[in-house]
Amino acid sequence: MKTKYFIFLLLLVFSSCKVNQLTGKNTFNAFSNKQLFPMALNQYNTFLKAHEVVENTDEQRKIVEAGERIAKAAQAYFNHVGDPEYLKDYVWE
Repeated sequence: MKTKYFIFLLLLVFSSCKVNQLTGKNTFNAFSNKQLFPMALNQYNTFLKAHEVVENTDEQRKIVEAGERIAKAAQAYFNHVGDPEYLKDYVWE
């Protein structure tokens, strides 16, 4: 009986392993992006309600500039690997 549970667990773990788009390595995904993104957005909105957003400061401008560079580099990467639509619906903030 223990062997059946062990085999089931191994199958579950291996079926949850996916290839990471950025690194090409196998990674364990307990949640799909369709599940993860709404949960992350919910947590982000909860954080925003509890904290004041700092605007019009040098630090804020530096963070925005760094984020824009990251977004541009990510898009350039996916263009290079032949998947330019991968970030199409991604909301950068």
